[in-house]
Amino acid sequence: MIPRYSRPEMARVWSEENRYRIWFEIEAHACDAQAELGIIPESAARAVWQRGAFEIERIDEIERETRHDVLAFLTNLAEHVGPEARFVHQGMTSSDVLDTCLAVQLKEAADILLADLDALLAVLKRRAFEHKLTPTVGRSHGPRDRHAQFFMTLALTAAAVERLATEIRHLQRTEIREAEEYFAPGQKGSSAMPHKRNPVLAENLTGLARVVRAAVVPALENVALWHERDISHSSVERVIAPDTTIALDFALARLTGLVDRLVVYPERMRQNLEALDGLVESQRVLLALTQAGMSREDAYRAVQRNAMAAWDGKGRFSDLLEADPEITRFLDRQTIDGLFDLGYHFKHVETIFARVFGKSGKAASR
Repeated sequence: MIPRYSRPEMARVWSEENRYRIWFEIEAHACDAQAELGIIPESAARAVWQRGAFEIERIDEIERETRHDVLAFLTNLAEHVGPEARFVHQGMTSSDVLDTCLAVQLKEAADILLADLDALLAVLKRRAFEHKLTPTVGRSHGPRDRHAQFFMTLALTAAAVERLATEIRHLQRTEIREAEEYFAPGQKGSSAMPHKRNPVLAENLTGLARVVRAAVVPALENVALWHERDISHSSVERVIAPDTTIALDFALARLTGLVDRLVVYPERMRQNLEALDGLVESQRVLLALTQAGMSREDAYRAVQRNAMAAWDGKGRFSDLLEADPEITRFLDRQTIDGLFDLGYHFKHVETIFARVFGKSGKAASR
């Protein structure tokens, strides 16, 4: 992953230094196990730990001749360990080292990502409590199997990142303006249109999510190996493992910062809600009519007729309903007015927050 989208801690996981360190520890621990079983001398295992070392430049030099990275590493290790190095790597293949190393790196990367998620969830919780009673429009219509599962989990996480980023992009649209990324003093949104405040961070997150999701198909392709142990998966994982975890680590951190500084406009939300003249309550009216005895087909037809009239600017939805004799035959004016009470939509807020954040009811601390 390019440095621009890499954070130091995650980049370190996939550095050559860390990879060779893990290789060394795998070989040294394997020597310990074989010494305990009496397969190799205990002195040899001690020598590996005591004198074992490596140099990246020397490994690269040897690999240019051997064309084999593990052999190059073992050769360099032997230069430090001495005669006891003959006991290193006994009964092992390169895949034993590479696969074990990959598992360690993925765990290290996952620990970082889990910390990223904790930070993001804390910010989301704090902002959720901040706006838990803010009304807004509810819009609609607008073998290597374990490795594959890991990458699919990353892809799902990336998809969640993109979903939130896309919602922010939508809310920041000029004609909606219900929320937007923090726009710093002196920041420019467009080279041609001075009024623009583009959601550049959210758009960047959308792109990074595509990079992470792109690893799913290659990871799934790695499941069907010839005779269950070929190395066709190796070249794929060398690319997708660091790229996906580094990109997702960066994306989660960026999203955390974005949400933390997200500017919310409750009054604009209310304006957009009121601009619909109550049309969002058409379902409540429909249900009330059916509960009052009207057939669903007739109720739907009657409600839709009035909704379309309101949509065409012929009056407020509630007023049109109250003037419709077919509607008022089942619902009186007071009942109709009650169907447009916003408080109805907050009746489950506390239940939802308790389910998501626990029963304490306390907002997240920064």
